[in-house]
This record gives sequence, structure tokens and C-alpha cells, in this order.
Amino acid sequence: MLLKQVICQKTYKVEGIDMEPLYTVKNKVRRFGVTIHPETAIEWGVSHHQKMKVGFGVRSYQTTIRTSSDLSTREVWLGGKVLQWLMVPTFCRYEISVENNIVAIGPFIGILESRSGVEKAAQLVSQYDKIGGAIMAFTEGGIKRDKKVISGMVFNPDTRKWIRGTYAYPSSLFKKVPVSEETRKHLYMEIGKDRIFNTPVTGKWEMYMLLMSLPGIQAHLPNTIIFTHPKDIWEFLSKYGQVYIKPVVGMRGTGILKVSKNREGITVQYRENKRNCKLSFHNDAEANVFFTDKLTSGCYMVQQAINQINEENQIVDFRLTIVKNGAGIWEEIGFYARYAPSGSIISNVTEGGKILQGDAAIKHILRLTSSQTRRFKMSVSDIAMKVVQSIDECDGMHYGNLGFDIAVDTSRHIWILEVNRDPGFIHAIRSRAQLSNMLYAKRLAGIAGKKG
Repeated sequence: MLLKQVICQKTYKVEGIDMEPLYTVKNKVRRFGVTIHPETAIEWGVSHHQKMKVGFGVRSYQTTIRTSSDLSTREVWLGGKVLQWLMVPTFCRYEISVENNIVAIGPFIGILESRSGVEKAAQLVSQYDKIGGAIMAFTEGGIKRDKKVISGMVFNPDTRKWIRGTYAYPSSLFKKVPVSEETRKHLYMEIGKDRIFNTPVTGKWEMYMLLMSLPGIQAHLPNTIIFTHPKDIWEFLSKYGQVYIKPVVGMRGTGILKVSKNREGITVQYRENKRNCKLSFHNDAEANVFFTDKLTSGCYMVQQAINQINEENQIVDFRLTIVKNGAGIWEEIGFYARYAPSGSIISNVTEGGKILQGDAAIKHILRLTSSQTRRFKMSVSDIAMKVVQSIDECDGMHYGNLGFDIAVDTSRHIWILEVNRDPGFIHAIRSRAQLSNMLYAKRLAGIAGKKG
């Protein structure tokens, strides 16, 4: 349950989020309980010697509130036993909420990453002053299930460095990588399923099957099957003339093949070391040897090729990025066109493609008026929003980022090529997207501790 904030002296508006003045927490080993300034006690609506719970992350501790004029109104002193149990990093700055006899310190947000990803987590805290609280980056290996603690790194907003240590479990979790089933169940039980987002980690085939199950979306999905045998490719070629073969797990266009059937035989195109490559096979037997050697059953998808719009021999597709903001509402933050390198079958920027503003590209390529462009873009948005709203209603699905790869064919039909659960962000939207991610994580965290 998300807690409303105590009304304090002044609030700060950050993209629709009212942010309370931040408190510092200090370690007072020789003191008992929690000590606050008398004026702070009035703001909180608590009294001297009142028995209350103090919460941080998923932990809480029953103690006594004391007042003293020896500290400022923006300080909170924690006695040794309280601090030892809650494991509050004292170098962070916190919001404090008081409700139902609980003094909740937070937010406490976890970022579950790969070992290399933990080092890059600094991007997510670049706007710390708009988030506040304790932000911890850690790997699956850092989770100590028996002791219910995590070995990780917490961001110090004063030094702008990460402090390694052992900490309690956070209130919410931004899950960036897959984990074992045992760990997943453990985190669901300890943190709460509804407080962990970017889950489950799905491959392209699982996401395609999910999209196929959503009402009103099938007409925008290219026909796709899982590869089991070269005959799957031949059947699709007989229907469509051209197909894409994509790895079920892959990023940035790696491993994608485009197979075309013509009078001379079969042509296979792919991208390797930033170069366009092409193979020609004059009979089915030669092609079968290649497919059998190259492709593993169950690890690739065979997909109908769309007759995409293009410009000067450059395939053009679009990326629409939608994120949940601090209010928990999906919002579009970026729509851009991706132009493939000349003659390439993939449009990824990392492979030499270029990007342009999406609306401008649609208007230019399709020769639309401004009002026609707005209506067409609205159609793209409506389809994507229908998907994200349907996904939100699916049990076990909890996402905060979705990147839609959109194709438009020469008949102006809109196709969803792929939906990425944790898309990369281009520079123009990266800062806004990452702040939205963290504000959504903050919303999920609430502030209240859950376990006594």
C-alpha cells in the first residue's frame, strides 16, 4: 500500500510528483529509540515517549519516539539497536511518512543488474535529488537468502560514489536481468510481487505469443512460427516470398537472416562486422545444408517479411518508447524513425543506421499533410497503448519500460515487429526515461516497512 506523505514546510514539484523536504538519519549508538526535534514531532503528529514502529525497506522495528532540541528539524537520530536492525545507510537523504503508527523512512529502491550492469547503474541516479532515499545496485549473487540481506552498493549523493556494504531488502525492485526460479520466488515473498517490475524476462517468442493473445492486436503482427526444421522456412517462402529468421534471444539485430526466393534460387542476407553479406543457393539441397548447420531447432523464429516503406534503398522502421511515470501511468517519451544502412536488412543504430524524428519521417516518406501525419501517428500510439494496457491486466506481467519496433508497409498498414521489455534509450530521451523508471520504482516502494 502506498502511503500519503506528511505535510511539511515546503514541497518540490518534479514531473507531477510532490517531493517532501529530505531528512538526514544519524547513528546515535548510545541513544535508545528514535529522536526527533519537538517541531518535527508536531509536524508528524506524534508525542514524546510514544510507542511506534519505524520502517525501512521491508523491515520495521518497534521502538519509542523521543524529542530533543539538540538536533535540527530535518534530522532523525536512530539508536544503535534500531539502526542495527533496519540497516539504514546514514549517508543518504530520506523522505519520511507517518501513518498507522509507523514512521517510514524511504524510499529504498533496489536495482538488480548483471555484474557489468551494476557499474553502469550511475545513469539511473544522475538525478538523485528528484528521487531521494537509498538506491542500491546489486547482482543475484549478492542476495543472501538465509540471512535476508544483500551485499551490494548504495549511492552516496554527497560524494557521488557507490558504497559497498551489506544492506536489508529494499521496498521495491527494478529487475534488469533474469534470475533463477528459486531467487524469483524468494524475492516475490520477501519484497512483494507487486513491488518488482520489469518482470518476467521474456524472449521474442514468448512476447510474440503474448501479443497474439491480446484482443485487436493480431492484425498488426507478422505471421511468425518457431523454427524446428528447414521445411518451416520453405513453407513460409511459398506464402510470402521473403522471410526473416530471428534468434529467440538476441539484441541489436544480431543473428538475423533475411531469406528470399527468386528464379535463380535462394538468397540469404545478413549483417556481420558492420558489413552487408549475401549468400546464394541454386537449389534447395544446398540451402538446407546451410540452414541445418546455422540454425538450432527452438532457438529461432521464422517471420513473414513485411514490404516496408523505404527511402533510397534504406529500410525504415520506427521505435516507440513508452514508460510508466511516477504516477504509475504509461506515457510516450520518444518516437523516432530508424534508417538502415544502405542495403542492410537491419536498422539498428549500432550497426550504422541513422535516426530521425518519427513524425517528420512519416510525413516525408508517405507524403502526408500535417493533419494526416497526426492522425497516422495517433493510430500507432493507439495500438501501442492498447498493448500496454492489456499487458497490465495479465497476471504475472509487470513492466515499466516497453519499446515497440514498428514497421509500416507500402499500403500504410501498421505492424508490430517486436516489443522489448527493457529497451535501450537514445540520448535525446535517456535522461527522462531513466528518471521515469526511478520515480515509478519510488511509487512502488511507498515508504512503509512490511516486516517486524
